[in-house]
Amino acid sequence: DGPTYTEDKDNVAAIKYKNGTSDIFPEVKPWLKPAKNKIEQPEQPQQIMITDRVVRNTKIEKEGRYFTMNNKMYSESRILNEMKTKNDPEINIHIQNAKQARAVQPLCFVGIPLAAAGMISYALSDTYIYGEGQRSNASGPLLVLSAACLTTSFVINSYHKKQTAIAVELYNQKY
Repeated sequence: DGPTYTEDKDNVAAIKYKNGTSDIFPEVKPWLKPAKNKIEQPEQPQQIMITDRVVRNTKIEKEGRYFTMNNKMYSESRILNEMKTKNDPEINIHIQNAKQARAVQPLCFVGIPLAAAGMISYALSDTYIYGEGQRSNASGPLLVLSAACLTTSFVINSYHKKQTAIAVELYNQKY
């Protein structure tokens, strides 16, 4: 009693048993063989089976200011919306934080016109006030305010990028 083998009968010419007996199978000409009922299935995209769900290769990677997924490039807003469709609360918090930071960031660019106004004020500061020989020094507060606005903009941009990166990392870990 040895191992059990399973083979198509068309591929076996004979079987010799331990007790000396044998079964010889007649050769059937290929054109006399009945056609096998084989239905061609269209090729399916490569899928990876993990427990009870099918997962496609959906890893998100950052390429410059764009993101790639399934060998296609997407804008940041499109990729954030794609991740949001998973309805994952942990990822959604980071997406929301990134979107809020992105929305506030342009307000901080008010610092650019403030800087311009400060420089103009500085250039004109050689005029005297009240004829008493005191110079106007309105440029200082404007320049400080513009620097604060621009610095805040850079900090918010950094926060926005970090929140987006965390959301992408979580998405890649989970999906």
